[in-house]
Amino acid sequence: MDKSYIYLVFAVVAAMAFFIIVPKAQYKRFLLYGLVFGGILDVISIVTLVPMNQIRFFNMGAFGIFGMIPALVPATWMFAFGVFFYLMPRRIAFMIPYLFAFTALSYTVGLVMQSYGLFEYIGAQKYLAIPTFFLWYSLSAWVYSREIPFRSMQAAASKPIPLEKEESED
Repeated sequence: MDKSYIYLVFAVVAAMAFFIIVPKAQYKRFLLYGLVFGGILDVISIVTLVPMNQIRFFNMGAFGIFGMIPALVPATWMFAFGVFFYLMPRRIAFMIPYLFAFTALSYTVGLVMQSYGLFEYIGAQKYLAIPTFFLWYSLSAWVYSREIPFRSMQAAASKPIPLEKEESED
């Protein structure tokens, strides 16, 4: 089997976990947050770290974009962050272990990808990956708990559309 299909396996497993865990009525909300904090931030980190030679992806096959971004990795992060936000506890006593658990899970997935020959941490990133994941999850959880983007989108979406006044014919 071509190694590039392992990216597809990771994406399908993350998507299945999302669709099994998150209720259907909540898909839109958690996929939106997952897209912003998982998918888009992952693309930004890839576009930043690959040219700086801090991380490297291999065996992307048909799933590679510009030979730098594996297309399914941001989708996997989107689903993973959707699950992260849905399961996120409200109490701070549970939040800290929760953040450490998702940090460990993300770093472990990176090591599994590295053992399959799909991904590599280079230089200092080997040691900075854990604090980076923790910071990424912590800031995402903080923003989510404030619901800053969702409130502004919700307010804009709930405004009534003014009806155009019909002009009377003379």
